[in-house]
Amino acid sequence: MKNADKIPHLDQQQEETVISSIILREGKNFDEIYKLIKPEDLWHPNVKEIYERIVDLNNHKQPINIISIYANHEFKNSSLENITNGMAMASGRTGTVLAWAKEIRKTSKKRQLATKLFTLREDIDKKDIKEIVKTLEDSAKEIGDGDHGALKPITFKDLMEKDMGALPFSVEKLIPAEGITIISGAPASFKTFVLLDMILCIAEGKKVWGVFNTLQSPILIMDEESGERILQKRFMALKNDSIGMNLPIHMATYTSMTYDSIDEILKFCLDKGIKLVCFDSFVRFLGNIDENSASEIKSVFQSLKKLCAAGIGVVLIHHHRKSNGLAVKNTGGEEMRGSGDILAAAHSHIIIERNDKDNTLVVRQNKLREEQERKPFVLGIESNGENIKFVYRGDYDDNKTGEQKAYDNIPEIMGRNKLTTREILEAMKKGMGIGEKLTRAALKRLVEDNVLMMSKGMGRNPDSYMVLDESMNEEVSVEQSGLF
Repeated sequence: MKNADKIPHLDQQQEETVISSIILREGKNFDEIYKLIKPEDLWHPNVKEIYERIVDLNNHKQPINIISIYANHEFKNSSLENITNGMAMASGRTGTVLAWAKEIRKTSKKRQLATKLFTLREDIDKKDIKEIVKTLEDSAKEIGDGDHGALKPITFKDLMEKDMGALPFSVEKLIPAEGITIISGAPASFKTFVLLDMILCIAEGKKVWGVFNTLQSPILIMDEESGERILQKRFMALKNDSIGMNLPIHMATYTSMTYDSIDEILKFCLDKGIKLVCFDSFVRFLGNIDENSASEIKSVFQSLKKLCAAGIGVVLIHHHRKSNGLAVKNTGGEEMRGSGDILAAAHSHIIIERNDKDNTLVVRQNKLREEQERKPFVLGIESNGENIKFVYRGDYDDNKTGEQKAYDNIPEIMGRNKLTTREILEAMKKGMGIGEKLTRAALKRLVEDNVLMMSKGMGRNPDSYMVLDESMNEEVSVEQSGLF
């Protein structure tokens, strides 16, 4: 038709968002949306096709979700991407969805009038008819006046009476079942080991470390760090005789897939019933994205939210940054590499800190969006060189004196670097907020305890420190076995 490009219609993404919100809420808002728009009100054929399927499911009192929509049904125009894009946009946008639904209805009326208008213009050239056409034009312009804004607050009563349901967790209070969790730490801090140990428990539905309940489910590991050989070695080190071989754990290694492959990952998850996807590591999933760019990182998390919108949890292994060769160590999340939007997008953030002196890990939950963060706790590392086991040892005493914290952390922060007194003082002040007096007291004790060796500076050369070799040799034996 001539002038087809002038026919009023909304952006496809808006239509996808409104219709996919019904799927996201499993049909709970169907009646509310259906009162506003019917399938014929939609402009884009692929979205209309999905809505027609939803209407049919509702008429037959069938559940409305991704599985039921695609079960025994072949679409001509629509794809899974049409749904997942809309679900990601619809998440948490109830007011926006209703506003867009009203816009779809109004635009549909405009379209009906505009179609009649163009038909009359093509077929008739009489003065009196032109006047009728003018009237139609004026009517089309008037359509849409009224309550078409996106702002649609609800009352306090409506909010308090909404049934939100309990927040589900893959691992109790640590990993939300339908959110994004980041596990971060310095290199060789057992991040991947801790995650793999949790994965084994989730796959079996057993408590993690005998303490945290799990929601049993199949899992997908997207591995770009270890490869099959190292993954096998680590699982064998963690596995005990009571764990079966037929666990619902799927692994894809060195695929070079990035965030723009999320639809393929989602399709696999839906086919296999997977409820948790783990990416090791996050930075390998970025492709050409600059991790320091907030605007670019936003597009990555927009893709990941497609998984969450489909009821699938996401875990990202991420690294801490370094400064002047020293590991930056604090407990507020600022130590993570990249844009601050990475932490902002997470529903849960877990920090793993390793203490070589007593073979322990401190696990800190820096963020849990919908509930109170869990107190830091300690995991003991038990290893015989072939097998490794994490043992829950209770809450971590976070009320240690500044001097004791400096004493515990200076060797880890130094690593194998030879550092001057000033460099150590600056690192402790910047990374942990510990002042000069307490840091100097800790240095003195570390030398007395033969943990550090001090080299007295001559002339203008400053004093310097190194971790003694025998202390460095007291590594966890799992490292010597090549499991790292």
